[in-house]
Amino acid sequence: MRVAIDATPLTVPTGGARRYVVELTRALAEEFPSGEFHLLSDQPLGKAPQELLGLQNVRFGSARRPRWAAKWWSLGLPWELHRRRIDVFHGTDFAIPYLPLRASVLVIHDLSPWKRGPARVRAAERIRRRTPCLLKLATQITTHSEAIRSELSDFFGIAPSKIAAIPLAAAGTFCRQAGSNVTERLRRLGIGRPYLLFVGDRNERKNLQGLIDAWRGLRKNGEKVSLVLVGKPGVAEIETLEEPGLHILGPLDDKVTVGLLSGALAFVYPSLYEGFGLPVLEAMKAGAPVVTSEDPAITEVAGGAALQVDVRSREKLTRALVEVTTNSQLRTRLKERGSRRASQFTWRSTALLTHAVYDKAIRRF
Repeated sequence: MRVAIDATPLTVPTGGARRYVVELTRALAEEFPSGEFHLLSDQPLGKAPQELLGLQNVRFGSARRPRWAAKWWSLGLPWELHRRRIDVFHGTDFAIPYLPLRASVLVIHDLSPWKRGPARVRAAERIRRRTPCLLKLATQITTHSEAIRSELSDFFGIAPSKIAAIPLAAAGTFCRQAGSNVTERLRRLGIGRPYLLFVGDRNERKNLQGLIDAWRGLRKNGEKVSLVLVGKPGVAEIETLEEPGLHILGPLDDKVTVGLLSGALAFVYPSLYEGFGLPVLEAMKAGAPVVTSEDPAITEVAGGAALQVDVRSREKLTRALVEVTTNSQLRTRLKERGSRRASQFTWRSTALLTHAVYDKAIRRF
């Protein structure tokens, strides 16, 4: 089977979509060595991700001529699929070719482009405009959770049989680190223990202002705990904050992130809306107790292994932070449950389920 995968998420250095493309491609290439997996984009891909180096059945490609890049989805990509004799196209980020000349699988990560309030993606007009039509063109559709599968079916009136919910997994790099390694990484970053940690994009739906307010309440309660925020900058009001105990860092590589997770008193993820909530699994695998929201997709992923709370209430989130900070037995239980829960998700399983959808799409086309 020849599979073309939209590699556009690889043009950015961080993010969940990039993680999805890299880990899924690697798992597919390893599980199906006789297949070919072509990572294609209308943008220059640059150096191949380290995780994909050495995989002989992975190919990279971009628009061969400038005029194709200008009309990539309507002309350039269909031509590349024909030239490479592709069997199925995997649209990893809300897009597939406008001409349905091949079987296609369209990924819908979540419905944030169509939400109102903080959960809405602001810069997603193109997605809002074209995706409803592409949903009709797609041979098959996948989401990352049953919560989004149900929401997508209801919102767009799509037959549930056309949508498959395929969960993600924490990468192998997210393994708990030894204490000495953690201490050294903390020293280099100027962070002292104890601390609470958030990792992710700092956009409105992550509810970081609510987290900061709850952390301030924790400090007023007498707990000398720092708060560390790691990830791509977002809300301007948060980026300019300066106060004792608050550390605002940019994106970090996986090794440093895992070190921070391994040393954290708890990982706090107060997101208002998620399609899956991969950082929750990554934190569990790295050995951090998790405090998070009651979002349906996160609830599905956490599986009872996290302390979940109504994060729209500052008082309730503050109480949860006080509880996880002062109760060592609770932290131990959360660590143990989280480790078991994270082990139930693997990229191998994701690859097998995805490949089965490819087969179904080819048969249906």
